[in-house]
Amino acid sequence: MLALPDQPFSLLLQAPAPNIQPFDWQRIFLGDLPWWFVAEVVIRTVIMYLYALFLVRVVSRRAISQLSMIEFLLVIALGSAVGDPMFYADVPLIHGMVVITVVILLNQGIIRLINTQESIELAVEGEPFLLVHEGLMQPEHMERAHLNREKLFEQLRIKGVRHLGQVEYVFQEQSGYITVFLYPADEQKSGLRVIPPWDILKAKEWMEGESLPEAKTLGCAACGYLQAFPAQQPIPACPNCHHTIWSEAVLLHPPKKATSPDQPE
Repeated sequence: MLALPDQPFSLLLQAPAPNIQPFDWQRIFLGDLPWWFVAEVVIRTVIMYLYALFLVRVVSRRAISQLSMIEFLLVIALGSAVGDPMFYADVPLIHGMVVITVVILLNQGIIRLINTQESIELAVEGEPFLLVHEGLMQPEHMERAHLNREKLFEQLRIKGVRHLGQVEYVFQEQSGYITVFLYPADEQKSGLRVIPPWDILKAKEWMEGESLPEAKTLGCAACGYLQAFPAQQPIPACPNCHHTIWSEAVLLHPPKKATSPDQPE
């Protein structure tokens, strides 16, 4: 029969507490590592900065729309570098200072390259995306911008847009912001409705091959293309984007009244 130790098993598993002396300046600034470890810290910082830049480049722009790409990355990179040396006893201040200095220098260098080299700007910040063109959504560009129809409509509602027939252009800028250009009031046309949100007021949808009980105008649920369909005829796919779902969520813009030659317009 095995003999049990006199001490509880939980105490045997506990590691001895580190012997940390307060205000040990060697430990505070350098730790237990040699001076030349600072060079490794520089290399580690460069690698992690570039890796973080790659990840931020891939992430949706809307997540960083309040900051530029470089400013957002700077906040991420400096967060741990500034905070860790403040309360971790085994993180020397010198190493944190080196990380902060290298990150700032890298940041300024990339900003300088972005301002002078367009190819670098496109590689780091990407290009603007055309999301809506003359009342029609651009599904391929929306997918590249990581933006679905509901999120696009949300941004349009914030701008006061009621339907796509009001919209001439919508861009997602390199910063992630959405810019909207509207038609003049006398040039607006019918379009897929933006308000109220489709989740609140659901519109009936029709699939390719189905037939309508009565003639009506439908809008493609993917791009917003409008087409009038006769009753009791199979509905085709969208001729603009080849999507197969049509929606009744259409606001028909009233036609302009004809004016006689004797009446002023």
